[in-house]
Formats: sequence, C-alpha cells, structure tokens
Amino acid sequence: IGMDERVAGEVLAKETIKRFKNIVGRLPKRAVVGIHQPGLICLEMRTEGILKVCEELGIPCEKLDITMDPAKGMEILKSYLAKHPDTELIFTLGPAGSHPAIQLIKEQGLKGKVYHGCIDLSDKILDAIREGITLVAISQQPAAQAMYSVFTAYLYLKYGILPPERIPTGPAVVDKETIDIIVKQIETTGGA
Repeated sequence: IGMDERVAGEVLAKETIKRFKNIVGRLPKRAVVGIHQPGLICLEMRTEGILKVCEELGIPCEKLDITMDPAKGMEILKSYLAKHPDTELIFTLGPAGSHPAIQLIKEQGLKGKVYHGCIDLSDKILDAIREGITLVAISQQPAAQAMYSVFTAYLYLKYGILPPERIPTGPAVVDKETIDIIVKQIETTGGA
C-alpha cells in the first residue's frame, strides 16, 4: 500500500514537462534533479524515474547533490544554473530540496524562465503552485495509505479477503487544477 517511487518520478517528469510545453510551446532545453540525500533509496528511485523520462524525450538532465542544508542547496542550484543557463526545469524530491529551489527562482527573478516540479507537499510548495513557480507536485496521500491498510486488514481478518499485491495511493498529481481538493485532504486528514 503506497506509492511506487520510480513511477512517481516518471509521472512527475511527464506531467511537469507536459505543462512546461503547454506554457512555452516546446520541450525544455535542460533539466536538473536536485537530490537532497544521495543514496537514500526512495530518492534514488524517484530520480531514476525522472532521468528515464528526460532521456526518452531527449532532454539533457542530471542528478545534482544539493545536500540537506537549504542555504547550501540554494547555492549549489545557483551555481548549476550559472554553469548551465539553458536549464529550464528543476526537479526536487521532497521539501528539503523544494524550498531552496523555490526560493532561488523567486530571489533570482527566474519565475517564467525556470520552472519547478517536485514530490511531496508543504505550505511553501502549495503557495508555489498557486504562484505558477511549481508546475506539479506529487502526493503519496498518506491518509489513504493508513485507511487502506486498516480496511485491507479488516477485510482479511473478518472475511478472508486476500488483498491485491499492490494498492497504490499515488502518485497523485497536484497542480493548479487539483490544489483545492488536496488542500481539503490536508485540512481533513492532516496531510497529503
């Protein structure tokens, strides 16, 4: 019960690139994946999914260690953009990477030039979606994970119903179109 991390990376890349193309009229020239904890398997799997989609579409994209330190992360991304000024998409894998990326786009006046896509949510990420900085965020919907776990256990114990091998709760795409329902989910369940 939960989200397949590779699939989440693939969906993030496809959905962000689709929205970028709708805005700009073409594929991005370059993308980068800011990974805040290299070696952490779930983040590496998310990265693999993103890199796979970018490679299939012919978009240069690489993984960049941005550390857990937001100030360092912002400086690392700033240096990357200076070295690769054709970068138009920044992907991040959680709030620890998303917050510095969003701040960089704001502080450097890059809104409308560099776009962001990420996995997981926070208030800052939701605000960035509303502002048009973050095109897509992926939610694993933790409340659904908890509810499906209890429901599945109940059905098994009460009726002997065998659960399917996988019950996905994400990737759920959060963008300007779906943000209101996600906010309702956060307000009523405590997370999304």
